[in-house]
Amino acid sequence: IREFAEQNPLSKISTMATFREGARLLSDFYESPSDHVQKICQFNEFEGNASLQNALELACDNFKAIPSYGRREVLIIFSSLTNCDPGDISLTMARLAEYRVQVNVVSLSAGIFVLQNLSQQTSGQFCLAKNKDHLDDIMEKFLVPSEFALAHETLQSSADEDVQMELVESSAMIQVGFPTRQI
Repeated sequence: IREFAEQNPLSKISTMATFREGARLLSDFYESPSDHVQKICQFNEFEGNASLQNALELACDNFKAIPSYGRREVLIIFSSLTNCDPGDISLTMARLAEYRVQVNVVSLSAGIFVLQNLSQQTSGQFCLAKNKDHLDDIMEKFLVPSEFALAHETLQSSADEDVQMELVESSAMIQVGFPTRQI
C-alpha cells in the first residue's frame, strides 16, 4: 500500500474484506497509507465464507463518490476456495461493466471460474499466485497504472514507427511537480 501511494501520488485507495457471507469497508479513499496498513493489520475476522458479490456491490457503492473522469479499478486478492453470494453475480458483473470498473483478481488458492470470468468481463487481469515470490511479482505489476503499462509495453514491442508515434501522441504524460519537505 505504501509503495502504491509512492508510485501513484494522485491515486486514492480503499480496502475491504469479505467474511461471514458479507463485506466490510476497512478503510476509505480519504485515509493515509499508514491508516490503511494499520486497519488491515487490526482486522482479525477470518470466519465464514467469502462473498464476492457483496464485496463487489460495496465497491460499486464506494465508487459513487469518484467523478466520471476518474479511473475505477478493483484489485481482489482471493484466498478462499468457496464463495457464497446472495444473488446472481452476473448482474453485479454487468453493473461493474456499466460503471466502467476494471476488476483484477489475484487468486492465492486456485483458478476459480467466477474469478476468471469476472476479470475477463471487466477487462481486467486474472493471476494465480504460485508462491510468495510469484505473489510479490504479481503485486508489483499492479503498482503501475494498467493503461500506462500497456501503452509502454506496446511501444517497446512495436516495430512500426507510425504505431509508435500514435501511442506517444495519444498517451503523452503531463509532468506534475510536488513540493518537497525539508526536515
